[in-house]
Amino acid sequence: MSKTTKQKLQELELEVRLLKQQREQITDQKEKKAAILDMMIAIAEEEYNTELQKKASAQKPAAPGKKREGNKNSTAAEE
Repeated sequence: MSKTTKQKLQELELEVRLLKQQREQITDQKEKKAAILDMMIAIAEEEYNTELQKKASAQKPAAPGKKREGNKNSTAAEE
């Protein structure tokens, strides 16, 4: 026998609820992982008296394939 429209709708609603729960669990896991990694980095920085995290730069990096002025890789023909 084929499923009725109501049965199909109920199954889809159940699937949506399960997927939402899975998404929340994954998000929670990612947040926990990020917090643990931050703690590990902080401990390592303190233990070894060094900076492991990069500081944010005001200058944007050049796009791949584009050369900036003063690039050491320029050829004689370009100069």
